[in-house]
Amino acid sequence: MQIAQYEVVANVTGSHEGGFKAGVTRKWVENGELRELTHTIDDRIHSTMEQARDHAYEHARLQVAEGFW
Repeated sequence: MQIAQYEVVANVTGSHEGGFKAGVTRKWVENGELRELTHTIDDRIHSTMEQARDHAYEHARLQVAEGFW
C-alpha cells in the first residue's frame, strides 16, 4: 500500500490459536538508494489476520500524518 512517499507492507505473525501481531515494513528511496525499515507496532493481539493487517496500515497512516515518518 502506498502511504505518502512510502511503500508499506503489513507484517502479520501468529496463529488462530494464539492470535496475531501486527508489524510494518516501510520502503522509500533516499539519495537514490532503496531504504527499508521493519518494526513491530505493539503487543496487541488480534483475533484475525485481517484485523492485524488493518491495524498495521492504520499505524502507518498515523505515523505519516503525525510527522514521525
